[in-house]
Amino acid sequence: MKSLSPVVSTTYALGIGAIMLTLAALPQLSGDIIHSMSYKSILGLGYLAIIASALGFVLWFVGIQRVGAGRASIFQNIVPLSGAILSIILLGEHLKSFHPLGGFLILGGVYLVNRPVHLIKGHPTVSIQKH
Repeated sequence: MKSLSPVVSTTYALGIGAIMLTLAALPQLSGDIIHSMSYKSILGLGYLAIIASALGFVLWFVGIQRVGAGRASIFQNIVPLSGAILSIILLGEHLKSFHPLGGFLILGGVYLVNRPVHLIKGHPTVSIQKH
């Protein structure tokens, strides 16, 4: 990961994934399916390919490059929380009683893992003296 830029890593990941998915989809494809796609479907597919996949992966790899894989992976726990919030806002899903509790637990867990070292009880703090 350190030798490849986020863009190159994303290009490899999406390129290999696209080839594999295309091979798996070939038996299902026919000329009629592609020609019968609506303009809205094509725009949705383009959004999924460019924004949700390519840009999302590039930003993810930039995050890994900046903070390291271990710390970045903790933030993967926010994905279901953001999905729930966006489904309530965009799709009109109903907020249930367990949603705030789940959100609190997720954010609390992310905070606990990422909190500054000096806040951990019993952890020795290092003081820097200026000369």
